[in-house]
Amino acid sequence: MVEGRAFVIVWPDPTIGALVDWQPGQLCRVFYDPDRRSEPLWAVKRWTTETGEIYVTFYTPEYVYKFYDRGVGKGQKKPSSSSALTEIPDVGWFGNLEQRDVQGEVWPLPNPFNRVPVVEFPNTSYKSEIEDAIPQQDALNKTLLDMLVTGEFQAFRQRAIETLSSAPVDGWQAGAGEVWQFRPSFDADGKHLPVQFHEFAVADPSTYMAPIRMWLEHMALTSSTPSRYFLSVDAGGRGDAPSGESLLVDDKPLNDKVEDKQDRWDSKWMEVARLIAVALKINSADSLTGHSVWQDPRHDYRLSKLQEGQAMIEIGIPVEFVIRQLGFTPEEEVTVLAMIEEQKAEQEKREREALAVAKTSGTVSANQPSTDIPSTTVS
Repeated sequence: MVEGRAFVIVWPDPTIGALVDWQPGQLCRVFYDPDRRSEPLWAVKRWTTETGEIYVTFYTPEYVYKFYDRGVGKGQKKPSSSSALTEIPDVGWFGNLEQRDVQGEVWPLPNPFNRVPVVEFPNTSYKSEIEDAIPQQDALNKTLLDMLVTGEFQAFRQRAIETLSSAPVDGWQAGAGEVWQFRPSFDADGKHLPVQFHEFAVADPSTYMAPIRMWLEHMALTSSTPSRYFLSVDAGGRGDAPSGESLLVDDKPLNDKVEDKQDRWDSKWMEVARLIAVALKINSADSLTGHSVWQDPRHDYRLSKLQEGQAMIEIGIPVEFVIRQLGFTPEEEVTVLAMIEEQKAEQEKREREALAVAKTSGTVSANQPSTDIPSTTVS
């Protein structure tokens, strides 16, 4: 979401069956069929090792080609903290690539998937979630810096003593670290001229708080983030922090964005599952179908969701469907339905026992329906 894209590479592993490896957005690219944008033709990963070498790996449906870039100083030592995330290589050209042999592997390495094993997870329009908020963050930082500079010079009252009868010829001018010093002034009779005292006003930091808050609100709006994550809206006990149903309204833009990611990445995780199935040699892995099961982004608001589910049941919607809509996992769904059946069976058992007691005591006749059990206690 920060880089605009990310990647997952799947490869068979002799120990665990399949290795699923996440890759940051700067290191990989996938190239698609122009006529079928969902069909990858090949992919490339390019990264810097801890020893300073740049490795390049090409993934095609048939083979995997491994190279190193000999246009960069091979073997050049890098700091121990260097990694693929901190040391992003510059883009080179094909003429610099040299075959990289790995012990125990043939070159090129056959691809057992018969498809590109690199799955791209793109953000909306391959755009970073924070791209539009960065200028606002810069403006906020500038405002904070102005406030700090003002605090350096005008946070406390400053006093000045003037011993001249008039200002200097060039006016009162001074720079940082400079001090003006004047000798006492005398009149024609040799008497001291009266000394004048001045005081500079103190800068009010609250002047900067309004624009800072404005930029925070703009960042919240731009990024579809609830403003309470940026601002302590309940400071001072005003009690205006959202709660209950108002939380759903306040969080709707963020929840909508989360649901968009779920829809966007659903098919991508399904492709990862197919690759894993192939690596595990599961029959009919290529024809594997399904979908991702996501937790409802509103899961923190159980009360509102339960009220919604209760209303659905009251208008006749099956309980099974309502449970599914509440965001339960398939396993939780089976458990909840089983518990509901147990409760029904227990309730029916209690009703039968109560009816039997009522019949024995003569309170009800044998032909009286079980639904007419009296509410009074039967001794």
